Amino acid sequence: MSGCSWFWLIRNHWKRKHTIVDEGHGPKKYRRRQLCEYLSTLIRACANKDNTEETCDKAILGAIQFHRKSKLKNNRVCLMGKYHNVLYVAARIAFKFNLRNTTTVQQLLQEIFDCEQTFERLVSGAIFGPKICSAFSGWKSEFDNRNECLQALKYFLHHAMLARLQFSLNGTEVRMVDVPLQTCMRASPATVAIHAQRPDVFLLLVQYGAKVHQLPYGLLSPLEMLDEMINCHSGVTCHIFTCRNIAAVVRPSGVEGWPVASLKHLARVAIRESLNDNFQLPVGIYLLPLPKSLIRYISLEGE
Repeated sequence: MSGCSWFWLIRNHWKRKHTIVDEGHGPKKYRRRQLCEYLSTLIRACANKDNTEETCDKAILGAIQFHRKSKLKNNRVCLMGKYHNVLYVAARIAFKFNLRNTTTVQQLLQEIFDCEQTFERLVSGAIFGPKICSAFSGWKSEFDNRNECLQALKYFLHHAMLARLQFSLNGTEVRMVDVPLQTCMRASPATVAIHAQRPDVFLLLVQYGAKVHQLPYGLLSPLEMLDEMINCHSGVTCHIFTCRNIAAVVRPSGVEGWPVASLKHLARVAIRESLNDNFQLPVGIYLLPLPKSLIRYISLEGE
């Protein structure tokens, strides 16, 4: 089926199932999940063994087209509810089928950002878990548990890096990994991960090039947050990951006798900075002609 056919399938299903939804109020998670299962079943039914990727790609493009046309009917203003949530159905399908077409995933991410100016619904679930997100944000994650949220975040960060995506915030170009979270006082994902004591999320963000120094939009940086959280166990872990990623070995407040950075560490920082400047973190590390021990060292997985 073509992308146009998928558009009409989504349109007809959405209108038939969700006519009772008022403007400005998004359909509940179970309804979005119904649409996701409906489209997933169609993808499997329409795809042969060798073209599941192509069929999934057309379904995602159909969802994007559906959102754009719905937005166009409202003078290019997204209602941020009724039809906007189809983008998150598309996000779940892309992750579920491991869509490899970076161009399509790029369009999906850009469509989400143009309406929301954040990726909070893709990031917060990995930090707080899907249940807590619904408590303070008013929406539920499309993914079932924190581990799945973390894997989905990795999937979208990977495609954002491959596509060299940057998003304009107050005249500053920001990568997906640094786009602030609106309901967390516009702090960066890395800063929020430290505050929430999630070293696994913080490590993932840093591996994909998250900034740990002063942020371009002038808010609390991960380094400043680390100084406040250093006394807790997860704060120490995040501090270790941060020290692996910057040239100057950061000494926490009140700590004496902190070591000087080694030449090996400085080489790691230089390599990571070069790869990050060229949108090659972390995939470019694994292409380097180096022993596995050094690959793990450069990817921040070991010392």
